Amino acid sequence: MSQKLIIGLAGQRGSGKSTVAEHLKIRYKAAVRKFSQPLAKFLKIRKVPITRENLQDLAIDLRKVFGQEVLVWPLKKFIEESKAKIIVIDGLRVWEEVEMLRSFKNNLLVYITASTKFRFKRMRKSGGKDGKEARDFKEFLRLDKKETELLISRIGKKADVVIDNTGTIEDLHKKIDKTMKKRID
Repeated sequence: MSQKLIIGLAGQRGSGKSTVAEHLKIRYKAAVRKFSQPLAKFLKIRKVPITRENLQDLAIDLRKVFGQEVLVWPLKKFIEESKAKIIVIDGLRVWEEVEMLRSFKNNLLVYITASTKFRFKRMRKSGGKDGKEARDFKEFLRLDKKETELLISRIGKKADVVIDNTGTIEDLHKKIDKTMKKRID
């Protein structure tokens, strides 16, 4: 692999994007960035709780003022400056982010999927940020309908690879490794 491989991860919250990103980081020495990192940094500076809803609301407001590609700028700069051979961008949510990924010659769009109930149970069990925020299934569904989440399944239809993440973590790792073997051999 002579040029950088840029991997974009898309999927509903709780589908396993971060788990995929972490596996790629550990196993393949990938550099990983999330689209939400600049948002979280801003909320932290402003001393606003870093919750799913606050991240969503900030992203919506920034996109209204500065355009849909506002979160693309810092990540594109990171990709261009990174020395890593594999770069993972976690959390593509709008078409401009997909276009940025596709602007790199060696790119791969991966869609991670799992049923809504499976994602909810996983998030509640893990006790993560989203699991605590979604007090019940109704609340989880409400957060799934926020503007920042609406295009994700349509982006998934444009993916190069779709990974069903309803099995074990070992199953997920095998699926990722199979995909990587095709791309880096």
